[in-house]
Formats: sequence, C-alpha cells, structure tokens
Amino acid sequence: MPGVARSCENQCGYFFKTLVLLMTMAAVGLGTAACFQCKFLLVDLTTGTGWDIILDFIPDEFTSVWVGVFQWVPALNGEAIGECRSYDSFFPPDSQYLQVAQGCAIAAPIIGFVGVMISCFELICCSFFASCIFSFILFFSASGVQMGVFGLLALPGWCGDADPQDCYEGDIDSTTFWLFVLAGFFYFISSLLLCCVPRPDPCLQNRSSEDHEVATKENERGVVEEPEIQQSPHYGDEPHYVETY
Repeated sequence: MPGVARSCENQCGYFFKTLVLLMTMAAVGLGTAACFQCKFLLVDLTTGTGWDIILDFIPDEFTSVWVGVFQWVPALNGEAIGECRSYDSFFPPDSQYLQVAQGCAIAAPIIGFVGVMISCFELICCSFFASCIFSFILFFSASGVQMGVFGLLALPGWCGDADPQDCYEGDIDSTTFWLFVLAGFFYFISSLLLCCVPRPDPCLQNRSSEDHEVATKENERGVVEEPEIQQSPHYGDEPHYVETY
C-alpha cells in the first residue's frame, strides 16, 4: 500500500536524518574544542626557518614549544611547561600557513552549524527546493575546510629534526590531531548519508497529514446519533420517540 510504504520511508528517513544531525553537531563541537588546544605541533626554534621566525616574540630561553592553531605553550624535552599563551596577533602576517589554518579552524564549525540549522528546519518545519542539496554541499565543504588546519604541516622546519624520517615521531599531539580528524570525518560521513537515505516528510507536515487522514476516515464512516425522547403534546402524558438528526 502506498501509505504504508511512505510511512516506512518516513521512519527510516527520520532515523538517519537524526543521526546526521547528531554527527554534525558532534563535528562542530570537536572542531571547536580543537581550536582551544595549545598543543598540536612540537616546534624546534633553533632551525633558523619556519616557526622560529613566526614565534620570534618567544623569549630566547625557550628552544622548543608546542603550538596550536590559536595558542602555544613552552616545551621542555617534549613536555609542555607553564600555561597556554595566545599569539601576539590574530592571523599573524608572517605566515600564510598559520593564517590558512586559523581561517579553516574558524570557518569549518560555522559552515557545519549553518548546515545543521538547514537540516533541522527541513526535518521539523518544511523542506524547500534543493534544501537537501544545500545541506550536502555545506557538510561536504566543512569536511574539506576542517582538514585545512593540517596545512601547518607544510611549514618548513616545523619539526626541527635534521632527519626527515624521524620528523613526525612524537611531534604531533594525538589529542588535537584526532579532534580535527574526527570532526572532518563526521562532516564527510554526514554528507554521504544525505545522498543515500530517503528524504522524509517534515514532522509538522506529517502530523497534519495524519490528523487530516483520521478526520477523513471518521467522516466516511459517519456518526450515528441516538434518537432523543421527547414529550409530545398530542398524546397526553405518555412520551414517544421522535428521531431527530
């Protein structure tokens, strides 16, 4: 039956659409949390290139630091010491790599949040032309933009190790790394799910349709009223039945 089939599609669509919303909201939270981490890459300030130029405001007694997208912290033998500190300027002009990473870290949660709002509106209130496509584009774009923070790895001298084979060992903080990776992964999976699952009717529209269907069935079935007992003046005091409708 068409009605039963559509009901099954709606139930399936509601489940996966809710899953998409949960995943994208988690991605927004993970990406935002990663922005507040001051440990991402361990940088040697004695290489003469790259980060030691960007972080020239750091006192000379620090030979290595942990740097994040927006903050940094001094390091000693690979261990962070002291409190997190912000960069002297937002979008430091000395490095396009850091500017791109900061821009991506800010843009990805914003793009993802807009996609969440559109998906919520489509799920609850009403869908509009190509609303699902807009959500797909936003989530897919957010996944790519989120990965833009790894552009920091292209900065010359970031690891400060003379042997490239040992460059990546112990120089990336696993917590921040996985926060960014999971955020991008959730955005990407959400965009794929939007293309694969059935598109459900909006909840409010579906509720109105169900109420209308119930009312229609009641009208078709009809309502039979019980006859009323009335006192007729033409037959004395004895009551008789008069059917009124």
